[in-house]
Parts: sequence; C-alpha cells; structure tokens
Amino acid sequence: MPCTLTLISESPVGRTIASYERELIQYRSMEKRLRDALVESEALLRQKDELIHQQELLKKESDHRLLNDLQMTISLLSLQSRDRRMQKRPRNWPLRPTAFR
Repeated sequence: MPCTLTLISESPVGRTIASYERELIQYRSMEKRLRDALVESEALLRQKDELIHQQELLKKESDHRLLNDLQMTISLLSLQSRDRRMQKRPRNWPLRPTAFR
C-alpha cells in the first residue's frame, strides 16, 4: 500500500491554521496506515515462522521414520541371509562352529 503525502505549501509564509491542520491530518492518516501495515507484516512474519517450525518438525519426523524403515529392512535382510545359510548346511552341523565356542 503506497503512502503519499502532498505538502500544502513549501513556504510557511502565508499558511493558515487550517492548512497546518490539514497537513497534520494527512500525517496522522499516513502514520495510521504505516502502523496498520507494520502490524500486518508482523502477523505474516509470525505465520511464516510458525510454518517454518512445523516444516522442520515434519522433516525431523520424516527422517526418523526413514531411518527406522531402513533399520527394519537391514534386520529383515540379515534374518533372511542367516536363514538361507542355516538351510544350506548339513543337519548334523552344530549351530556354532566349535572354533567359536
């Protein structure tokens, strides 16, 4: 919202009280518009800050879930691999080689 102010007169000579009052009213009107614009800008900034905070929380949660899913995948693959090794060895093999006991 552009704020413009037109001065009644550049020279104080010949100015009336009414002209000063009109100028003061213009200044007060501009000040009110500027204050309103500042309040609106501050509210928008707070909203943006809140959205950024929410996005950061969602990103952390997403990263956490992804890491959990990857860990679950690693565990399942490890179990599958162990199961296949167990199926390939002869039945009379001990569960652990004696060298590791």
